[in-house]
Amino acid sequence: MDYGRRITEVLLILAILLAVFLFGPDFFPAYNRLISESFFNPCKNPIQYSIGQIDPKFGLSEDYFIGAVKDAENMWETASGENLFEYKPGAGLKINFIYDYRQSSTSELNNLNSAIEKDNADYSKLKADYDNYVSQYDSNKSKLDSLVSSYQKKPSDNIYSEIISLEQENSLLVSKINALAQQLNNLAGTVNLNVKNYNDIGQSVQTEFEQGNYVSDLKTKEINIYQFDDRDKLVKVLAHEMGHALDIGHMANPNDLMYALNVGENQEITPEDLSALKDVCSRNGWVEMEKLLFH
Repeated sequence: MDYGRRITEVLLILAILLAVFLFGPDFFPAYNRLISESFFNPCKNPIQYSIGQIDPKFGLSEDYFIGAVKDAENMWETASGENLFEYKPGAGLKINFIYDYRQSSTSELNNLNSAIEKDNADYSKLKADYDNYVSQYDSNKSKLDSLVSSYQKKPSDNIYSEIISLEQENSLLVSKINALAQQLNNLAGTVNLNVKNYNDIGQSVQTEFEQGNYVSDLKTKEINIYQFDDRDKLVKVLAHEMGHALDIGHMANPNDLMYALNVGENQEITPEDLSALKDVCSRNGWVEMEKLLFH
């Protein structure tokens, strides 16, 4: 007989009875959580999830978000060869998409960036026109100086007519040059203002604000997504939080999907990520419960 195991079982029963006496009705949710976490093994029992809240202020369809979740799920399952997640309407793990100041700031930054790019394009076009008019004016001025010199040496009606024509053309060019110069100055001011606003917003938001989180307590299991720049970043932050749902903590290597910050361009599960998943899937439920109760 395994007396060590028998003693552990007796102590466990006594601990349960004592907890029921001390905590009353509040004990049972905690007990269920203890059991589920101790014997948690997503490689044997896939995590069932459902789609919860999708804020319409994102301006994106439900299919867009569901597709991103499936891609994030496939990242883990393709790399591990395991069926780790299953979609089931109403399942306990809710995945929510919550629009707040984080995505609002991201949208504002993207809009300002678009405005800056448009203003820069407009500025470049106006500057090209300005330079062309200045070049024409300089060329006409050179011809005009030569004609005036020739006319002074030997007056001629033809030369005089050409001088008058060039003077009129240059007068019109000067008007265009002055008008474009004003537009360029105004547009340069707008570009500079947009850049300042972009930098101000970027500094206030920082790059480390929480894009998503995984919440797991006695009453709630949910993944909340708050911010993403594009679909690739959305899939990546979803896969990261789904990694936490798999009970994987943060890694030290910035290349790992489970690194604390969503940085870099890596869109794949790394060997270190898989090693952490392997540890989760190789757990012994009794050993884990003993750790939770007696250590």
